Amino acid sequence: MIFYASFHEAAKDLETDAERGELYHAIFEYALYGTKPELNGVVSGMFKLIKPQLDANIRKYENGKKPKQKKSKTEANDKQRESKPEGNVNDNGNDNDNGNENAELEQTLTHSIPLKNKKPSKTKIPPPPDHPLIIWLKENCPDVMKMKQPLTNDEAERLLHDYPDRKYVKDQFLAMENYAPLRKNNKSANLTFRKWSEKDKAKQETPTAIEPLKSKGKAAHWGD
Repeated sequence: MIFYASFHEAAKDLETDAERGELYHAIFEYALYGTKPELNGVVSGMFKLIKPQLDANIRKYENGKKPKQKKSKTEANDKQRESKPEGNVNDNGNDNDNGNENAELEQTLTHSIPLKNKKPSKTKIPPPPDHPLIIWLKENCPDVMKMKQPLTNDEAERLLHDYPDRKYVKDQFLAMENYAPLRKNNKSANLTFRKWSEKDKAKQETPTAIEPLKSKGKAAHWGD
């Protein structure tokens, strides 16, 4: 049998040595020989609290298993830090009860001890939907969208704000799509569009050159 420390703590609450001796005698007689004691008063109440633990150990003996002594949390943690034995052996040479208790203890510690270093999981936020201009470019100008810096949603929004003529925007991107060395010589779809547009604007603002007057053999005079 196993005499737990809790039995002794319970006996110390009794008032007299005679009551304590009566409780100890009842425990040993019942655990070792199965003799049911006849007790009265406080001693009877104490024994009724202890009896279920004794019954549990007796059942383990009847099933061929040695009862295990309860350990404090500190002892349990120390046991966890020890190296694992190669096998669990009892009186008969093979006992799986020890392994089961270790597994239960490990599971209890795993669920009860918070993981301080565990990072909270980050919820993945889905990307925003494509801007209508981006959708059009993917369908009609795939090479433009394969540039190192393809057009983004924000850039598309600003581009349409700066160039409100939708037809011009489409024609310019189609021209970029048909330009063979586009991706070789340029990185950003947004900057390339704006650079090409500035060149178009400069061409439109350049005044047409006026041909000089041709002399008919004599120098032209003011007022002629």
